[in-house]
Amino acid sequence: SCRVFKKELKMIIDRRILSRKYARAFLNIFKKEITPAVIQKIAKLVEFLNSHKQSEVYLRMSMISPKKKREVLLKIFAEFDLEHSALEKLLDVLLVKNRVQFISTILNQIVVKYNKQNNIVDAQFRYSHELDDETKKTISDFFQKKLGLHIVYKYILDKSLIAGVRLNTDTDLWEYSIRQQLEPLRRRCKG
Repeated sequence: SCRVFKKELKMIIDRRILSRKYARAFLNIFKKEITPAVIQKIAKLVEFLNSHKQSEVYLRMSMISPKKKREVLLKIFAEFDLEHSALEKLLDVLLVKNRVQFISTILNQIVVKYNKQNNIVDAQFRYSHELDDETKKTISDFFQKKLGLHIVYKYILDKSLIAGVRLNTDTDLWEYSIRQQLEPLRRRCKG
């Protein structure tokens, strides 16, 4: 059981290293074709693939021909307006190298590396009640100046905040809400 765990851990680490290498190469080769809009589409594709884990199982099946796998993935790319893109070339390389099952991990690394290179941060912006566009813009301008980064927001209505807002990035958490202000009081009463 320990041997199996070590083997699985090594496979996960190898997959991550390999995915980073493919992502770096892809961004170096196709840097002129990759725009923020393309990266956003790739990020949505990654979200889709990660929420449909059975797609990886499908891509691992040796009884399904590479031609059929390519056909299916190209249809998925088309759904995200990524047909006839550099991703087709990446897909062809992965099929030849028998690594197509890593595509979601590689695509995720492409997004991560592109964003890092271009000082872009993905953020979840949670709010307790509906905000108009002007208020969202004011808040986003505030965070952009405060963090000094270009922020791509995913807006989420979150009733648990109790009159407030919360911004989550990979490295930062900023919250201003009644719930956050009441939390220390709750801990004191509990402890």
